[in-house]
Amino acid sequence: MRHFGTVKSFDATTGHGSIQRGREGLIGFQKGAVIWHRSVDPISGQRFSYEVTISEGEARAVKLRKAFERDWNA
Repeated sequence: MRHFGTVKSFDATTGHGSIQRGREGLIGFQKGAVIWHRSVDPISGQRFSYEVTISEGEARAVKLRKAFERDWNA
C-alpha cells in the first residue's frame, strides 16, 4: 500500500531523514530508499509516496517516489 507524506528533514551527511505522515506523525527513511536520481538529495517540503516496512520493531519508509499533485488524493 502506498502512503503520501512531506519531507520534514534530511541530513545529507548521515543519509537519514523523516517524512511527515499527516496526522500519523513522522516516519524515518534512508537515502537508499529513494527511487529516482540518488545523486539528488531530498529537500524539506518535497512530497513523496512510499511504502512502509517494519525493521527492528520500527516503521520505516521505503520505495520513495516523488509524488505529483494528481497523486495526492489517490
